[in-house]
Amino acid sequence: MEESQVASNPSSIPAPPEVSVRTMTSDIEAMTRGGGTSIIPDGVGSSESDVAYAPPRPETFTLSGEPYKEPFATYVSPRAVIVVGIIAILIMAILIGYFFVYPFFIKLTVPPFNANPGSLTPAPTGIVLPPSSPPSVVTHETFFRILADRTIPFVVVKSPVSSVVDLQTYAQKLTGVINATGGTTGFYELGLADDAGKPLAASRFFDHISVHLFEPSFLDANFNPDFTAFVYKDRKGIWPGYVLGIKRGKTLSVVQNQIAKEIENSGDITSAFLTSPGKPSPGVFRDALFLDHTVRYFTFDVPGSVAQTEFSYSWFNDKFLVISTSRGGLEKAFEHLGR
Repeated sequence: MEESQVASNPSSIPAPPEVSVRTMTSDIEAMTRGGGTSIIPDGVGSSESDVAYAPPRPETFTLSGEPYKEPFATYVSPRAVIVVGIIAILIMAILIGYFFVYPFFIKLTVPPFNANPGSLTPAPTGIVLPPSSPPSVVTHETFFRILADRTIPFVVVKSPVSSVVDLQTYAQKLTGVINATGGTTGFYELGLADDAGKPLAASRFFDHISVHLFEPSFLDANFNPDFTAFVYKDRKGIWPGYVLGIKRGKTLSVVQNQIAKEIENSGDITSAFLTSPGKPSPGVFRDALFLDHTVRYFTFDVPGSVAQTEFSYSWFNDKFLVISTSRGGLEKAFEHLGR
């Protein structure tokens, strides 16, 4: 009967009950209205356990069976670098001082070589230096086939000084000896020797009398140490000259070309004269011919005179180099060499 009343009168149907849904927002608002504090929710996964957690790594091993260890970076302190640098500098300073400075203040002792180890000799004090080169052993034999008018002994090196004559220069001594022979003309060979009576090597002789026509090393390498010195005397003066023998096995053309460069470019051919030859004439070395031999010569003008002095050199039979401070002396040397 009730159902029929409801169906005939729909307005009499009761409304459904009010249903509210509870959410987190509604709970927060309810707590705030009731005097509670506001709640701020944490984000997902922000708990300490979630952040710190890391899955364990499996343990690994090396080929030798030992547990593998992670490499780690080494930190080097700047102070340690500075200390190591200072130590290195000190070590270098000590080494330099020991090897380069110390020997200048402390004499070192070098033991001599002993061929017989069984008998040792005491080492000399100080540093013993070997000679730069052994002295040349010279046995003199004249190059002249026809002997000179006279052979005059002449000591070039003499020590200690025993008289005023020993204080004279080579030119002064030689002039005095030649003038003492008398006569106005002559051709003489000099028997040169040192103060021990031994013949002089060519390079040593030229160095002693300061004749700078060629380098001593060139002279020693290409010519025999023995040589012949001569003096030609005429009414004009005293004119020294020299004969040098080329060494066997030397290429003549090479030595001849080098001699031309050494002599003609020396700039000091006047050193071969006993006195000043005068003023160099304009021009260069010129050629002349004597007994089918080419002669190279250079002239000097004598002040206040029409006369000239002459420096000349030539090769005799491709064996001997003849040098003279006079053309007459060179011609005389050729004659005594046997032509």
